[in-house]
Amino acid sequence: MHDPDTQPDKSQSSLLDHKPTPKPANKPEPVVVSEEQDAPKSNAIAQASGQVAKITTTEVARGMILKYATELLGKDRAKEFFMQLGFLMRTNPRVAQCTPESIFNAMMQSVNLDLMPNTPEHYCSLVPYGRELQFQLEYRGGIELAYRSGTVKTIKADVVFAEDEFDYDDATNYIHHKKDLTIDRTSAKNIIAAYAVAKLQNGEFMFEIMAPTEIAKIKDKAVKAKNSGTPWAEWEERMIRKTPLKRLFSTLPNSRKDNRFKVAAAWDSANEGGKHLRVDMSTGKIIDGELASLPTEVEEKISNAKSTQELQQVINGLSAEDRKLAQPLIDRRIEEVM
Repeated sequence: MHDPDTQPDKSQSSLLDHKPTPKPANKPEPVVVSEEQDAPKSNAIAQASGQVAKITTTEVARGMILKYATELLGKDRAKEFFMQLGFLMRTNPRVAQCTPESIFNAMMQSVNLDLMPNTPEHYCSLVPYGRELQFQLEYRGGIELAYRSGTVKTIKADVVFAEDEFDYDDATNYIHHKKDLTIDRTSAKNIIAAYAVAKLQNGEFMFEIMAPTEIAKIKDKAVKAKNSGTPWAEWEERMIRKTPLKRLFSTLPNSRKDNRFKVAAAWDSANEGGKHLRVDMSTGKIIDGELASLPTEVEEKISNAKSTQELQQVINGLSAEDRKLAQPLIDRRIEEVM
């Protein structure tokens, strides 16, 4: 890391190892992006005078989000994310008061999944905890990603109340649920079970059912679940639905088309557990979490390696980006084959 009191070598400058240094008068000043500016101009945020700025202000965070979202999703979709974040910061002062880094990380998770946060569709939310903004997947967002994967024909998540007619059989993958619509279905305290069920493209049914005690354990592991104003406090019924859905995702077949439904569940669990995910500043992709956007065929090759020699051969054939994404799986596999 460069000594902050010395001039860094510009050929080695990066976001990760030094603060931006004062620029000579003949160099352009960094551009601060406003909502009135066009999306392509935001690139100056990340490359003013040939240097990459640290995420020290919300303007820099929003500019970098726009830059990476444009690269990942295209200009029009990127501008939608940019505008939505601006709207959230204007209408919720608690979001605007969060650290620029947490704003950047949370929004980039939404961008990577292409799920717009805090909309009437309830796909995902950006939730402020003190000065930290956190991405949280909602069950409808999980269902949307499952449909995008092409793995399922139909999928749903629901809750069972004591007055409902409910039966299931694990051996035959049979589930029957007839709701009692005469009762108050808004009170989570009367829920006796939650489940998620999917019909695959081949016609097979798969489901997960969870008892209140299992859900309570998941809730207890969420480090901020008991805080007021959190999703568990405000939308407990929706959070309960999401719990068996995420467990079902872990058992559904992988998709060669789009595996982000599994990625989203892993990121959401990591966030709830207090783990801080990071963004690869060269690509805008999440590099911490379970496998990030690692291609399914790469995951299979690593998992099927029977020795360190086979594993090394797989690693040698990976791109630098895939090696980064695969590192958690590689580490686990090394321990298993040693």
